[in-house]
Amino acid sequence: MKFFVAILFVAAAVADKLENVYLPPNSANTAGGNGNFLAAPLKTANQAQAYNGPTAAPINILRFNNENNGNGQYNYDFETENHIQQQESGNLKNAGSEAETIEAQGSFTFTAPDGQTFSIQYVADENGFQPQGAHIPTAPPVPAEILKALEQNAADEAAGIVDDGQYKPDPSEGFAGRKNAQNNAGYKY
Repeated sequence: MKFFVAILFVAAAVADKLENVYLPPNSANTAGGNGNFLAAPLKTANQAQAYNGPTAAPINILRFNNENNGNGQYNYDFETENHIQQQESGNLKNAGSEAETIEAQGSFTFTAPDGQTFSIQYVADENGFQPQGAHIPTAPPVPAEILKALEQNAADEAAGIVDDGQYKPDPSEGFAGRKNAQNNAGYKY
């Protein structure tokens, strides 16, 4: 039986051999291969055509400025020939404290394939990313009934009335709790 199990393991190991097409090519000329190890393996005629890179021409960068002095303040901006623009500046807030953060302010603009231009202005700080723009969807207005309920909750809380969500029987009904209510209704508890 042990011999049969050993033969089974050897057969599985031999049958599960890696194919070289997924390994980096070796070259006798260099110790680390020939430098083309990131290239996709060659395809045969019946396989799909290999990816040959982007089909569109590269987009040139028209302007690029980057200033970062390492103390938490920075500025950068760029513009590309397809009308993408971005600018951002950051400042260190509460330097040296546990609440030290960087506040960033900036904007970006781009043109969609349909020709529409989109612009976003934003602030990113301890309150998160806060974008603003004409095309950003906004929440619908809060219904009047909800506003009235929120106002009533705030007024009750200010008056010391707190609803913790638990059931509290009305003392005017004469029931001191569930057990008494069930006994009064003829139920055995």
